[in-house]
Amino acid sequence: MAYAAFLFIVLSTVAFFNYHAILSESASKALFYLSVLIGGVVAAFYARSERRVSYPLAPWLMLMGGLLVSVFMATLYHQQSLKVSFVTTLPVLLSYATFVIFMRFDLPAEKVMRTYLVLAVVSAIVYFCNVLTVPNNMFGKPMLDIDDSRGIVRIYVIFLEMFSIMIFYVINRWLVDKKFKWVILGSFLLVMVVLSVIRQVIVYTVLLSALFIMRRVSWKIKALICGACVAIVVFVLPMIPVYKALVELSEEQVDDNEEKEDIRITAWRFYTYDNQTGDLTPILGNGMPSFGNSVWGIAFDAETQDNGCFFVDVGWAGLYWLHGIFAVIGLLWLMGAALMRKKPENMQFVNYGIVYFFLLCFASGPNLYYFQIVSLMLLLSMAFSCAPQTDALPAASTVEKRPRLLPRFPQLR
Repeated sequence: MAYAAFLFIVLSTVAFFNYHAILSESASKALFYLSVLIGGVVAAFYARSERRVSYPLAPWLMLMGGLLVSVFMATLYHQQSLKVSFVTTLPVLLSYATFVIFMRFDLPAEKVMRTYLVLAVVSAIVYFCNVLTVPNNMFGKPMLDIDDSRGIVRIYVIFLEMFSIMIFYVINRWLVDKKFKWVILGSFLLVMVVLSVIRQVIVYTVLLSALFIMRRVSWKIKALICGACVAIVVFVLPMIPVYKALVELSEEQVDDNEEKEDIRITAWRFYTYDNQTGDLTPILGNGMPSFGNSVWGIAFDAETQDNGCFFVDVGWAGLYWLHGIFAVIGLLWLMGAALMRKKPENMQFVNYGIVYFFLLCFASGPNLYYFQIVSLMLLLSMAFSCAPQTDALPAASTVEKRPRLLPRFPQLR
C-alpha cells in the first residue's frame, strides 16, 4: 500500500502526464493534494517498517514553520487575504510535507529508482509525442510561444530533475557491478538531459557525473576518459546543431553582460535586498503572491515581467524572499544532514543528487516548484533511510520493536 501511495504522489505531480491538458491547473493541484492526503493516511496508519529510521526533525520543523509564518506575512505587509495566501502556499507546503511521508514509507531505494527508470522511458515517449505534435502538445498544455533559439524546439522533459539523479544512479551501479547495460541506460538518460536544452542542468549533470566516475576508477581509465572527452569536445560537439546554438546563445549573453549586469545577479540582489518591504520580511519572508487573485499578486507579476527578475530563476534567493531566512536554514540544514549521513557503496549516488539540487537552486527553482520539491524530498528520505552497510533488512532478532502507538512514525533525533 505504501508503494501505491508513493506512485500516486509521484504521478500526481505531473497530473499523470495530462493527456491533451484534460486537467486544468487547479484540477492538477487538487489531484496532488488528494495524493498527499492519502499518502499521509497510509504513512500514519498502514505503512510498516522493519527497521528504525532516525532523522533530524528540527530542520524540517524550521522549514515548515517558515512556510506557515510567511502566509501571515503576506497579509500583514501586502494586504493579501489570509485565505488567498494560504491557498497559494499550499502546494509548496504539502510538497515539503512529503518528506515525512516518504520517511514513513521507508521504501527500498532500489525499488524507487527502478520505478523512476520506467517513468523515464514513459517521459521520453511523451517528449517525442510532443515533438511530433508541437505546438498542440499531445501531453500537457499547448505551446503559445515556440522557442527554437537553442537549436531545437524547447519542450519540457517531464521528471527532468530526476533524469540527472538517475544518471548518478546508473553510474553508481556501473561502478559496483561493471555491467554494460548501465552504460547504455546512462547514455539514454544523458541524451534526454541534453534534449531539455537547459544549460545549468546539462552542465551540473555532466560535471558531477564526471567527478563521480573519476573519483572511483584507476588512473588508466581516468586518462582514457579524459582523452575521449577532449576528442568529443574538439571534434564531435562542434558538429551538433544543439551544441552550437547553446554556445552561440551563451556568447551573446556574455556580450550583453559587458554592457549591463547579468539578469540573475540582478535577480539575486532584487530578492535578497532591494525588494524587502519591512524589517521583518528578511527574517520571516514576504509570503507567496497570488498572481491574478490579489492586488499585490497582479502588481508583483507586472513588475517582474517588466524587470525580468523571477524568483523561480534564483531558487535560494527566491526561497529567502518568499519564506524567510528560517526556511532557507531549515532546508540547507536538512540537505547537509542528509549529505553527511553515512551510506553504503551502492547508495553514493544520493550524495551527488543532493549536491546537484543544491547547485541548481542558485540559477533555477527546484526548491520552489512543488513537482520538483517532491523529487528532492524523496532523495533526502533515501539518504536518511539507507542502512549503513547494506540495503538488506536486518535480521528479525536484531530489530528493536517500536511501542504500539498510532500513528507509528520513525524515531526522531
